[in-house]
Amino acid sequence: MRDVVEACPRLRGVVISPCTTSETIPLVKRYCPNLCYLGVNPMYNMPAFLDNATASPSRHLTHLVIGSTTSSDLEEGLKAYCDTLEEVWVCNEDLDRNVRLFPLSDIRIEKLRKLVYYGRIDTNEEVMILHALLCSTASLEVLHVYNYSATALDMRPIYRRLAELPRLKELELHCYLESEGVETYLDRMVALRNACPLESVTLRHFPVTRVIFQCLANIPTLRELTLWFPAYDAEDLAFFLRQLSESGSSVEMLHLHSRSFMTEVTLEALGRIPSLKRLTLSGYRTIREREMLDYYMKKYESRFQMTISV
Repeated sequence: MRDVVEACPRLRGVVISPCTTSETIPLVKRYCPNLCYLGVNPMYNMPAFLDNATASPSRHLTHLVIGSTTSSDLEEGLKAYCDTLEEVWVCNEDLDRNVRLFPLSDIRIEKLRKLVYYGRIDTNEEVMILHALLCSTASLEVLHVYNYSATALDMRPIYRRLAELPRLKELELHCYLESEGVETYLDRMVALRNACPLESVTLRHFPVTRVIFQCLANIPTLRELTLWFPAYDAEDLAFFLRQLSESGSSVEMLHLHSRSFMTEVTLEALGRIPSLKRLTLSGYRTIREREMLDYYMKKYESRFQMTISV
């Protein structure tokens, strides 16, 4: 590997797997001064991400993907490039549960604007890892959390920290367990009114309560909303759609992936949202549902763009 990086000093992006971070980071940092993207044991190949990163005019490493590693390796990788990093992807599926990561709280990544945390949050240690990453910056604009664990943990510290981030525009949560902390966070965003930074929210496999529905319909800065869940409570859903149409919501793009929306009552209610410019519906299962969607697509074609899929 040393021969390769030494022979290619103009490398803009590199993915190395398998390897140990303690050996790779110093080598790459020494011989690749123009590197913009570094993937260390990434969980999967991300060519589009690599293309975007290497197209950057920056002459410093701004994009880091660390996966299948130990928590001490994660700390070492972040420290090596903390002055320049703008985007970090962390896969914690194979983190060594026996290594504590408290020193991570001392790391400052001032330019960090996007954080993707992917894997399983099974222990309070892993909650602390995510919390430490969020505390490392005040510049975060995009946060995606993919939590495939079925372990119930107290995530309220995470949401309290989110409420303190003044630039967070995009929040994406993929998790199977409801957390009361998200209600408090969204309620705080509603209270901020036009000072709220949040513009886009995605909740995937997330049990949405009526309180969450109400908050989403009343965040004045929210422009894009994605909901992905097998089935919502019918009364809560009717309440949510009524709130969207009557509260002066500014949501322009709605992406709804659930059979709960495949009713005439729901589709009529969607048509009454005044700010809507684009609607995506997916999850239909029958010919009858498809025919109904085709009818409403034609009905609304002069008002907003509508896309449907299985």
